[in-house]
Amino acid sequence: MKSLTIFFIGVAVALAIVLVVTYFIKGGVKFNSTLIFVAGFVIGMLTLYIKVRLMGF
Repeated sequence: MKSLTIFFIGVAVALAIVLVVTYFIKGGVKFNSTLIFVAGFVIGMLTLYIKVRLMGF
């Protein structure tokens, strides 16, 4: 389970870097669409994490 937590933290850091780069390079509309993608990805990863924790792995 510890490696799964480290994986999710790594993904969160990567998504944060994508948001920062998109904000400073593209800005505006591109940032908003990237933000929606990242929010959906985070929600999906969070539900997967909760599911795996409830299953006891």
